[in-house]
Amino acid sequence: MAALLGAAERKGIPFTMLEVIKNNVPAHNLFLKFGFREVNELMVMRRPPGPPRAYPASKAAWLNRADALALLETRSGLAPWTNQTESLTNASDIYGLTVALPDGGAGWLVFQRQRFVMGRFVMRTERGDPAAVGRELLAQLHHRYFDLDTHTENISAADPHLPAFYEAGYIEEFRRIEMYRGEKP
Repeated sequence: MAALLGAAERKGIPFTMLEVIKNNVPAHNLFLKFGFREVNELMVMRRPPGPPRAYPASKAAWLNRADALALLETRSGLAPWTNQTESLTNASDIYGLTVALPDGGAGWLVFQRQRFVMGRFVMRTERGDPAAVGRELLAQLHHRYFDLDTHTENISAADPHLPAFYEAGYIEEFRRIEMYRGEKP
């Protein structure tokens, strides 16, 4: 760890981020010793194949890779490394969808759809209740891809869409602690 951080400093890299599995006390203490601080608790969640628990209530606009990646550019803040725009730009099979609910709520979801599994979710609510928008996005997604397993990482434990994940049948596999060292860009 000292060698890696020293190399980063010599290259002028002032910021480092990592994730440690929650309750991995030796690793967590090591990272604290080297000046990392906790910034977020992240969940790894899974949903087996199957139809959605709720039928979609609106129409979805399905997005190609370019349009999905363009949505990611509208985000602010620093995402976990797996869901950063640069990481998803370098990944294959990236798609998205937008929904507009009858009550005026609206939002979007960018995801990776591979042959047997979906993951790498980035969900945003533009208007309305995040839980309602999240429910609709997940209902649309699982209505269309009912036969795919879902394994998604780095959903914040404070994400306002989290109730929608649980209502859609997602279970928590484990948690990670996101940690930063230095000042984020």
